[in-house]
Amino acid sequence: KKAVLKVKNPKNALHIYKYGKSTIIDDTYNSNPDGFRVAINMLAQYSHEYKKIVITRGIIELGELSNEIHEQIGGEIAFMADELVITAPDFVEPLKKGVGTKYQTNVMVKTNSIELLNYLKKCKETNSVILLENRIPEIIRYELKK
Repeated sequence: KKAVLKVKNPKNALHIYKYGKSTIIDDTYNSNPDGFRVAINMLAQYSHEYKKIVITRGIIELGELSNEIHEQIGGEIAFMADELVITAPDFVEPLKKGVGTKYQTNVMVKTNSIELLNYLKKCKETNSVILLENRIPEIIRYELKK
């Protein structure tokens, strides 16, 4: 029992920390559909006073179910978040399709690391909660550690 109490979450596995006025939910360790859904649902813990943002590249290695899963996750993001920022081109279409138009979630594609960094810096001084899901560029990790 004592050994279990000493076990720590892997680095970047659902860690929550401040970034300026924003709150980061860092789930960049790895990604799978169930874990992604848990992380998305964490956004519900924050009041409507927070802008809720999901930044993700999507989930790799899902095989033939990839589009279907990304559409489902897009729908869940739309229900919980104000903005979705997609950082890789692989799953843009199924995520956008899943988000749809029902909840007016703003979808952006930022595959350039510098463009993503500039966006994140703008969010720093806003009352936002930002879910980082799956891997992020090193330049972003460096900025968050400042």
